[in-house]
Amino acid sequence: MANYKHLEILKQGTDAWNRWREQYPKILPDLSEANLENTVLSFAHLSGADLRKVNLIRADLSAANLSEANLSGANFGEAHFARTNLQRANLTEARFIRTTLSSSNLSHSDLSRADLTGAYLYRADLSYTTLIGASFRAAYLGSADLEGANLSEANLSEAHLSGANLRKANLTGCHVYGISVWDVELEGAIQSGLIITHPLASTIKVDNLEVAQFIYLLLNNLVFRLISRQAACRLGSRDSRQERLMRLPTLLRKKLV
Repeated sequence: MANYKHLEILKQGTDAWNRWREQYPKILPDLSEANLENTVLSFAHLSGADLRKVNLIRADLSAANLSEANLSGANFGEAHFARTNLQRANLTEARFIRTTLSSSNLSHSDLSRADLTGAYLYRADLSYTTLIGASFRAAYLGSADLEGANLSEANLSEAHLSGANLRKANLTGCHVYGISVWDVELEGAIQSGLIITHPLASTIKVDNLEVAQFIYLLLNNLVFRLISRQAACRLGSRDSRQERLMRLPTLLRKKLV
């Protein structure tokens, strides 16, 4: 539970809070499980604070310093994070549904199993973050920096990553159904066992994001369906549609070598 005195100081506003932090720099604030819904915390100095399971729904955290803070299990639904510093913060199992994180610094943070469904992360710095099992379903990651990030088993279904930097990123076992990855940088990235099918369909895996996107377009657009028919003929007309799809990644892999 939050320290009552710390919470009272925060309620006095950002200026009062920042003065207190400057006066007592060695005190690490305890705001755990506090209800800060709709609170304006822009420019607040929250570095190193205990914010576990805090309610920050629709809070304004623009330009706030949350570096090295413990935000595990926090709820950031529809919160605003423009230019926020979350470097080395612990964000395990945090929820960012429909949250804006444009131009924020989350580098070297731990967001394992965090829920970022529908989050807006345009040009966000997620370099060398731990994102194991995190959900980015339908999130916008255009031009985001994900260099060296560990995205193993993350859900990137229907996410937009066009122009993103994925150099040296670990994408092992990611769910990438419906992903958009135009002009991404993939030098040195690990792209193993990417799951390209809908969760309710039989699992098909590929080892290349661009192949994953191509197959999705192949199966979901009229123009590409015409190409699919030609590919199906080459794969054997006696096979079932599912069997042909299972073999399609192998055929494409050979063509791309």
